Amino acid sequence: MHPAPARTGKGSRSQALADGSKVEIQQLGDQHHVAKLVHDGQVLGTLEANGQDDGLDANGVHIVLGADRAISAHE
Repeated sequence: MHPAPARTGKGSRSQALADGSKVEIQQLGDQHHVAKLVHDGQVLGTLEANGQDDGLDANGVHIVLGADRAISAHE
């Protein structure tokens, strides 16, 4: 897990996952994105893709954030 950068992003979106959690994605620059995994109002983890993919296992789900802002989630 990575701490969230203090900068303000250019754009954001969220994506619901099958387990009821959601991923909130914020664009910080070209191929630089930060995503927070949120479940029941609590942040379970943070990913940062800066030119390369980043991933984590949280809440029984493996999540990958691509440098292109794509989210892949698998149980």
